[in-house]
Amino acid sequence: MIYMKNIILVGPPGSGKGTQAKKLSEKLNLPVFSTGDILRNEIENKTQIGQKVDKIVKSGDLVGDKLISKIVFSQLEKKGSDFILDGFPRNKKQAKALVRFFKQKNWPAILINFSLPDEIAIERISGRRTCRCGRSYHIKYNLPKIEGICDECGQELKRRDDEDPEVVKERLKVYHQQTEPLINYINKQKKIEIKYLEIDANKSIKEIHNDIISKL
Repeated sequence: MIYMKNIILVGPPGSGKGTQAKKLSEKLNLPVFSTGDILRNEIENKTQIGQKVDKIVKSGDLVGDKLISKIVFSQLEKKGSDFILDGFPRNKKQAKALVRFFKQKNWPAILINFSLPDEIAIERISGRRTCRCGRSYHIKYNLPKIEGICDECGQELKRRDDEDPEVVKERLKVYHQQTEPLINYINKQKKIEIKYLEIDANKSIKEIHNDIISKL
């Protein structure tokens, strides 16, 4: 029985959070709040915060935890309870801010932790090949009909710079150092009502989705 619907998704790169966020959104009729999408929306709409973020990004700096939290919480306040958070929080500072926000709103939460071995994450991400038209493939799991060529438009498939194996290793290192510790922090909170789910992400998309629904 699903008795609360403020869902926080946490997991390493390649664990399928984005895919599962979309499937959960369709299944539970909940909006997905992705940090990247929120920031892009603010910039495109040229809001006061969006213009500030745009300057920070263009200067090559990172958007600070305080500003990121402010932007995310502003969007959540507009929506109210019942949502899916994908990509936030990313570190313990953001997690502390989120717990304070949830306590203020008296909102319960479901924390879903996607567990995936590093070697599988590296294989999944570094094996991706993308076309300029938006179609994506994988050298092991989703091959095009002709190697290196998009089925849809015939253009050459490429691997993005952030999908290089060495880059993925660095992304995983950052995840283990900065993001992973917040799982234990949030799970131990007494200030808000927390339901914790650990999901084995080393399965098919359908199996993972079914596991989540059954545990909710």
